[in-house]
Amino acid sequence: MTNKKSDKNIICDGYDFCNHFIDFWIEDENYDDEVLFNAYASKKYLYILYNYYPNGDLFDYLGKLELAKFKFSSSFYWDIIFEMLMGVKYFHELGYLHLDIKPTNFLVDEKGYIKLTDFGLCQRISEIPFLTDITEGDSNYISLELFHFSSKGVLDEKTDIFSLGLSIFEIMAKINLPKSGESWSQLRSGKFEIKEKLLQNWNIKENKQIFIELIYKMIAPINKRPSINQLLNEFEELNKRYELLKKNEYKKSVEIPEIKNNIIKNCKKEVTYD
Repeated sequence: MTNKKSDKNIICDGYDFCNHFIDFWIEDENYDDEVLFNAYASKKYLYILYNYYPNGDLFDYLGKLELAKFKFSSSFYWDIIFEMLMGVKYFHELGYLHLDIKPTNFLVDEKGYIKLTDFGLCQRISEIPFLTDITEGDSNYISLELFHFSSKGVLDEKTDIFSLGLSIFEIMAKINLPKSGESWSQLRSGKFEIKEKLLQNWNIKENKQIFIELIYKMIAPINKRPSINQLLNEFEELNKRYELLKKNEYKKSVEIPEIKNNIIKNCKKEVTYD
């Protein structure tokens, strides 16, 4: 027996930069064996149907572009960053924190557009003060206030912005972020500096400083961290794209080549942060 439900208020049924659900339903498990049926008669499964994204997640996509000898540019990365911001912005406007922002939670469609996905850890912003411990996200990207939330943390939309800032840093510098230790703490100290050895592996040779400025702002302590709207106003390349989006005229700045569908992870280099 199949029972179906429909709820058009489900998360991210809006902007083009979130992963849209197509349908979802609940099914009762069917058992041919009478003993199994009696034991598990109440067992149900939730199924959610999404679109297929042939370019995989953001790491897959960037890795395949490298193999295709794609010529990366500042405009290409501004498109990526803008679309990531727009996915998170819309999610916040629905009244949720994502709490698991990282490159693997951004999918890429056949035209190269970015879609925020994986909402398993999200929380309603209105419910945050009543939670006791929500530090289940990936430790590589988790903010300091989220890590300490159960004792003294303060959460709002800027918590996701920190994780997004580290994600941008990771994809541009092609590094492995630390899971713990001194390097982990340094990234969250408000005093972290991107030194020369962390600039050598970037896919662009010029205009790095403006991206570094953006990253610094996004990973600053929460009391100094800007909102997404502030970032859109402050950075010309982001503002330009946002104005086009509001007019329904936004499109990629750079033509993206057709790339093979085999999934190959982006090659990142281990680095130290001292």
